[in-house]
Amino acid sequence: RRGSVTVLNSNVCGLSRQSREMDIVSSECKSVSVALIGLMSDESDMFRDGTFRGLSIANVKETYAKISDKLNKMPKNSVSCIVPLTHQSLQGDLDLAKWMLEFQSERNNGKPTGGVVIGGHEHVKIHECVPAGGNNKQSIQVVKSGMNAQRAAIVD
Repeated sequence: RRGSVTVLNSNVCGLSRQSREMDIVSSECKSVSVALIGLMSDESDMFRDGTFRGLSIANVKETYAKISDKLNKMPKNSVSCIVPLTHQSLQGDLDLAKWMLEFQSERNNGKPTGGVVIGGHEHVKIHECVPAGGNNKQSIQVVKSGMNAQRAAIVD
């Protein structure tokens, strides 16, 4: 018997499997809600022909921004943050984290809010911190827990 899973696909165009662009999950007491999004790498050298099984891959950063705009149209305080679940290289995740801080700063009067990128692709555990810089203490954590469900990462 196969279990039920939610497939998050935010940027692979035309994926035939039933998937969601995002999933909003909340803490048990409903005080915190996050939007989980699934981002496949758009790095030019990730796939031989630049596609995922023949399907085009939308730009990771543009997809994040598009989803952020959708979330901003929801009732205020509906979602605390966006958490990208990625399948791209470590450098791709670090670049995304740096860009997220810049994007947040533009949207929040120069005040990035920080966050996390939960990544895949590498088969080793990785935990990197991308600081906002300046006097701002916010950062984006990049967390990769390895492969084959051999370990889990707890992000708080």
